[in-house]
Amino acid sequence: MDRIQAYSVLAQELERFRRLPYEELVRRIDSPTTEKTVRDEAGPLVIEVRVEWADAKEGPVRIRAIADGPSWWRLERLEESILVSPPAVEE
Repeated sequence: MDRIQAYSVLAQELERFRRLPYEELVRRIDSPTTEKTVRDEAGPLVIEVRVEWADAKEGPVRIRAIADGPSWWRLERLEESILVSPPAVEE
């Protein structure tokens, strides 16, 4: 796995999800993992993205992205996550 390429893809996916409205992210919690395959020089790179509560409900949402490489003999995996806070309540 080209780790630089994999990290770049992970960062792009995290950013794509981060731009979604908070309410949309909450709707995706407990939904099946979003998965896509990206072609890499070393072979296919499988990207999984899952949305979950960071700690407790009604708080920050964690977006977790995992890249699994094509190796059959060794584990090739990168994992990154970001937190998205709920929108501020204006009074």
